[in-house]
Amino acid sequence: MKSEASVLKNWWQSSKRFDILFVILVIGMTLFGLLMVYSASFIWADEKAQDGYFYIRRQAWNAICGLAGFFALSRVPFRFFRLGALPFFLFSTGLLAAVFIPGIGVSAGGARRWIHLGVHFQPSECVKVASVLYAAYFLSARKYLWVLGFLPVIGLLMVQPDFGSIVQLGVVLMIMFFVSGVPLRYFLAYATVGGILGGVLAVAKQYRRARLIAFLDPWRDPGGKGFQILQSYLGLYNGGLFGLGLGNSKQKLFFLPEAHNDFLGAIIAEELGFVGLLVIDSAYVLFVLCGCFFGARLLQTHREKDRHFGFLVAIGIASLIGFRGFFNLAVIVGLVPTKGLTLPLLSYGGSSLCLDLLALGVLWNIARISRKC
Repeated sequence: MKSEASVLKNWWQSSKRFDILFVILVIGMTLFGLLMVYSASFIWADEKAQDGYFYIRRQAWNAICGLAGFFALSRVPFRFFRLGALPFFLFSTGLLAAVFIPGIGVSAGGARRWIHLGVHFQPSECVKVASVLYAAYFLSARKYLWVLGFLPVIGLLMVQPDFGSIVQLGVVLMIMFFVSGVPLRYFLAYATVGGILGGVLAVAKQYRRARLIAFLDPWRDPGGKGFQILQSYLGLYNGGLFGLGLGNSKQKLFFLPEAHNDFLGAIIAEELGFVGLLVIDSAYVLFVLCGCFFGARLLQTHREKDRHFGFLVAIGIASLIGFRGFFNLAVIVGLVPTKGLTLPLLSYGGSSLCLDLLALGVLWNIARISRKC
């Protein structure tokens, strides 16, 4: 009996350490992101906005708001997320449609993905989190036709267009289908339809075909579609194993487009080397492991609806953060085509930073209630 009690005590202590590690990861990655955004954007902001602190000031404010939301959502009664899953999904879909309303929707770079209501906001980031809650709600209730509810979302993302969000959402939802124990016929049907749709969309537009060609052979168009990835390669080469030192990147001197955004990972690699990039990748692995651990721990609770719903939400949020992080890092080393997915908690972008922190706040809520059971 004594040895069994000792094992249980050790397990409890290790699980608490896992919880502490998660909070340290969230805060640490957010602060590191601010540091790297400042390093990558200062010269660009000084040239374009005549204010070197333009981007970091905005990002810092978004980080404060996001961290406040992180701790606030960790204290909300968990049943709120299950009861609010459908209304939140409908509200987010409405925001996604609002980008097409004149005077509210904002166009940039050939896409219409933002709304302006006092501040610029990208509704697709909100839809991703809402979709995880919506999918978990219906999967936990064993209602599989709910997937039809995603058709308007996919349609709106296609029209914007935002192919990167479609890919991310599709992968995350398939992971949730798999771990929920969906009957094989449903899983295969969804996977087949999703694979065909993704393949068609990937080659449907000329600029997407050009991206695929640039991915396969960036030297074919070194001054055009291949320019960004070639500059990323140069940053990786310059950084070597340990980097040039914090703040010493050369690629951020107007060579690498989106240095503080989509390709922030290349700046990290140049300044902190392959080792720094490996640490970032390891952090995203830990986020995924934390999500899986918290979800599995919740399955031991006695409330049937909450435990399965919470388990699926934990897996969905972990996948949402992990997939985007891994995909972005794969882009900068040339393993996959560029898709416009940012580094979670690190890259510049108020919508993505705030929504990532709010999603992680829900995950921390799951961690807290599972620890009390």
